[in-house]
Parts: sequence; C-alpha cells; structure tokens
Amino acid sequence: MKKLAILLVTALFLIACGSNDHTSHPTPPPSSDVDMELSKAYTLLPGDSIIKNDESARLEIQHIDGQAESTVTLLEGSATIIRK
Repeated sequence: MKKLAILLVTALFLIACGSNDHTSHPTPPPSSDVDMELSKAYTLLPGDSIIKNDESARLEIQHIDGQAESTVTLLEGSATIIRK
C-alpha cells in the first residue's frame, strides 16, 4: 500500500510538471510604447504605428517589398512607436 501511494504521488508530480517547450508555441512580446531616440534604428512589425510627438519630427523609413518588417530611424524631433 505504501509503495502504491508513493508511485501515485510520483506519477502526479511528473504529470503536473509537464513540458515548457516554448519553441513550438512562441509567445509574442508584450505590447508596449517605445519612445524613439535620435539616430537609432527600430524594427516595425505589422500592426505597429508611430505617433509624432511634435511638428518637427522627421523619420527615415526603409521597407523592402514582400517583407513584413520595416526599419525606422528618428532623424529629428520626438516620436513614439505604439506596439500591437
């Protein structure tokens, strides 16, 4: 009887632990706003947007047709990336 109880507890423990294999189901990064820094390149993904915080904000946008990502650099002023 004691062996059966130990075996059951061990089996339940192993089942409860499970597997944390995140490679098959990657979790997207949490949504967050990013205050852009001058001359720093940022990668934009589909759904992301940029808000110019002042009229003087100038951005350089690089995009290759057929790719989902774009690269954006803040040249002057202030802007914020809104991540989805």
